[in-house]
Amino acid sequence: MHLNGVQVAWQKYGAGRDTGVRAYALLPEAIALKFSDGSVYLYDAVAPGRVHVRAMQRLAERGSGLTTYVNQFVRERYAGRVA
Repeated sequence: MHLNGVQVAWQKYGAGRDTGVRAYALLPEAIALKFSDGSVYLYDAVAPGRVHVRAMQRLAERGSGLTTYVNQFVRERYAGRVA
């Protein structure tokens, strides 16, 4: 899949746990999330902002806490729906 003209490599998230986020793709200054319903959203430096994107990237790489973070701090503040 291409996002903003960049080929992204999806990484699985959740390792078999029941979680809303199923996969993520790290981009410079952005993160794309694929949710359990098949939807894909892009979060970037504009929406929801650099601080949130960096936190989401760290949680994604750590493998836990990402869905909770999105639900508590980001909600519907995304740059765009991709799929």
